[in-house]
Formats: sequence, structure tokens, C-alpha cells
Amino acid sequence: MPPRRAVPSLRAISLEAACTHLISQLHNRSKPSAALQAAPGALLSDLLAEILLRRPDLEAEERLAALRLVLQSDVAVLATGPFPATLHVAVLDVIRKRGAGLRRLDLRGVWSRVGGAVSAAALVAMVAGLPKLQVLSAPHSCTDALLVALAAHCDQLRVLDASGEGFIGSTGVEALASSPCAASLQKVDLGCRGEVRVPPSVVAELLVRAPRLTSLGSYAYTGSAAATLPPDHPPLLLTYLRDTGTAVRTADLLVRLCPRLRFVYLDTPEVGVLPMLAQLPALRSLKVRAFRLAELLALLEKAGSRILSLEFVGSSDEPLPLDVLATLCPNLERLESGSVALVPYIPPSTRFPALRSFGVGRSVLSTSVVRNVVKSAPSLQRLAVATALLDLGDGDIAALAGPELVELWLMAAPRLSQDAVLTLMSSAPQLRIIGDLAGWDVDAAEVVQMRLLLAECNLDLSLWSSGDLDDVTGQDAILDEDFTDDSDFEPIG
Repeated sequence: MPPRRAVPSLRAISLEAACTHLISQLHNRSKPSAALQAAPGALLSDLLAEILLRRPDLEAEERLAALRLVLQSDVAVLATGPFPATLHVAVLDVIRKRGAGLRRLDLRGVWSRVGGAVSAAALVAMVAGLPKLQVLSAPHSCTDALLVALAAHCDQLRVLDASGEGFIGSTGVEALASSPCAASLQKVDLGCRGEVRVPPSVVAELLVRAPRLTSLGSYAYTGSAAATLPPDHPPLLLTYLRDTGTAVRTADLLVRLCPRLRFVYLDTPEVGVLPMLAQLPALRSLKVRAFRLAELLALLEKAGSRILSLEFVGSSDEPLPLDVLATLCPNLERLESGSVALVPYIPPSTRFPALRSFGVGRSVLSTSVVRNVVKSAPSLQRLAVATALLDLGDGDIAALAGPELVELWLMAAPRLSQDAVLTLMSSAPQLRIIGDLAGWDVDAAEVVQMRLLLAECNLDLSLWSSGDLDDVTGQDAILDEDFTDDSDFEPIG
């Protein structure tokens, strides 16, 4: 039986009551109470998070009014949540006028590039009023003008997410590199899809002038940037690196320049590169696209005992043997395979003693392999299979209900019915999420009925179905497995 929902804490109850009272004030258009005006910044920050992020029933204008009412100079953390483009300038203007104490700001949901030049100008003006800012998340919104403004006004900046479809180039990055905040920068995500916006030579200047930098996030040419540095350059502090088309010469420089690398993502590395990664003493997580199996195994034979996470996307020249991976990586905690083929058999004697998360994308996979993986991994907490399991029936599901299983994602299992859900409810004591029921033989009425049963029994189990906008738990759970974000950028809010 899944765990029961915990009794709300006194803090949560009090926050809910304060939120309800504030919403009532908004509806009545009354002035803020004395208690609200005297509340400490930490409480106001929690109140804003409740209203802006967890109240989807509130109209955007009401959330904007709450932001005007609650945001004060001693609020240090703010995440805006989504707003329509017509309100972006107003939101940014409120933050500029009332957010002088902000240290962490998450603007995901206020996409200035959607609002055009006026929104972009408002974002630049806002930065001038945030002298204490240390963490800024503004993906798809950054411009050279914004980076120049950050360089001029935010001397304490440590973390910047400037990824996505923004409009940044050499000018903005050069401004960051030559600014006082370069001394404090630790993580700067400059990644985008498609063309290279910022040349590796300019990024190399940032690597040189920001000595505390540990990550360039999803920027896909970090290795190329580091390769432009002289061989006698002091070691960098990078712990995460993504690179594309990595050459052997580049890999040789990375091994010497980046001894602290823990997380490496290589897209189509040249022949001979993967085995060289065994020389990285701190390597713990590897993601690789398009590789040769022999080179991967050569790496794991030397460094497999240190590897905690493996993720494969793209393709390999030969199918992956799961039993060999289990032998070479006895401490493996996370294994994700996108479209890379897997050997269609795993011996029953295979053991993954530390494996907690196993995910398979479009690879061909049989029910027997899934069952043997679950059997071989006593600590498995997350099982996600996107490929169709046409032979998985209600009678097989109990074999997948391990004692530690928290999340079960079977995206296409057309023979599973409501009985499979009930079996999981009675046999998986830690289970919190089941999905995607849209790929099972379960209709919408049955999902509603089972959710009512869970509510009556006070069980902390979410049933997720794609297209069900009321259940965001499943969406969050899937997003939580992103390789870059999990290990790299601090959550904001």
C-alpha cells in the first residue's frame, strides 16, 4: 500500500490561511493589512511562491496585483511563474521598483523575447534596480544589452541562466568577462539549439577571467573553448562540460585542464576520445551521443567503478549489453537509454546493486528484460519505459513492483487495465506516481474513479495521464530527470 499523505504542518496551514486572506483583500481592493506590511521577507517570499506558482485558478491580473502588494525590499527570493505577454512589462516594472533586495530571481514564464523590444528594454531597466542579485534565470530572454546591464549593476552575480532562444553574442559575454562580477561567477548557461551564437574563443575569455566558474551549462562547445587556452594554463574548476565533435587533441587538453570534471556530455566524439575520459579522477556521470561500444567499454573497464550515472542518446554501432554494464559499473545509480539499441536478453544472474533509476526511450525492449532489470536492482526507485510493451499484461505487473519503487512510467502498455493499477497499489509500499495511463487500457472514467479511491484512503499516489493538465506532478517528475539541470544549476525559489 502506498504511503499516506502527511498531515499538513502548522507552517503550511498558516501560509494557506495568509494566502486566502490576501486573495480576499485583492478581491475587495482593500489596503494591505498592518500584519502583511510588517511580515519578514522570508514569509513574504513563501507567500508569493504560493500565489504565483501554486494557484493556477487565479487570473493573471490578480497575481500581478499580489506581486505589487507583497513584494518588498527585504524579499530575497522570487519566481514569477507564467504571465501573458501583455503583462510582461508590468511585471518587470514591479520588480524594478520593489525588488531591490532580491538575491535570486526566476523569470521563467516572463519571456521578454515574446513581448518584443519593449519587454526586452524593460528587462534591462529592471536589472539596474537589483544590485544584490546573485542568481538569475532568464532563458529565452537574454540579449547582449541585458548581459551588459548585469555586468554594470550586479557585482555579486554567481549563477546566470541565459540559455535558449535569446539574442546574445560576443558583446554580452565579453562584458561579463571584463566586469567585477566575473570574480564571483560560478555557473553561466549560454547554451542554445542550432548555430553557435557565441564563438568558443570568446567563451574561453570568460573561462580565463572567471576563475570560480564550474559550468557553462548547455553550451555545446565548452571543450572547444577550453582547447583554445595555452597548454600551461592553470587548471580550471569546471565540474560539468558539454562538447560537440570532441577531437582527440581537445580531449587530451581537457584531461589536463579540467581535473575536477564530474559530469561530461559528449555529442559525437571522435574515435579514441571516450577511453581518454578514464584519466578524469572525479568523473561520475557520462552522457554520450553516437559512439562505438568498444570505446565505451574500454572507458568503463578502467573507470566503471566510479561511474554513478550513464545516459545514451543517438546511436551506437552495436547493441548495449546490460549485463556487461552491470559488471563494469557496480555502483551505477542511474541508467538512461534513448534510442540506443539494447541486447534483447539479460541473464537472470545480472545484478545492479545500486541502481535507483532506469529509463528506456525508443529502444526495442521485451517484458522479460524489464522484469529481469527490476529483479536485479533491489534499490530501484524509478522505472520509465517509453517503448511499447505489447506483451505486458495485468498478471505481469506485480513483478515490477519492487520494494523501493517510487515512480513507474510505462508509456505504451495497451494490455494493462485498471486491475494493474490496483495490484500496484497493494504491492508497492513506496509508490508515489503511476503513468502514463493514456497508453494503458484505462479510460478517463476509471482514472477519476481510482483518484477518488486514493483520496478516500488518503494515499499519496498520483495517477498521471498525458493531456491531463490538472495533474502536474507527473510532468514535474519527468522534467526532474534532465541530465544538465539536476546536477548543475541550483533550483530557484
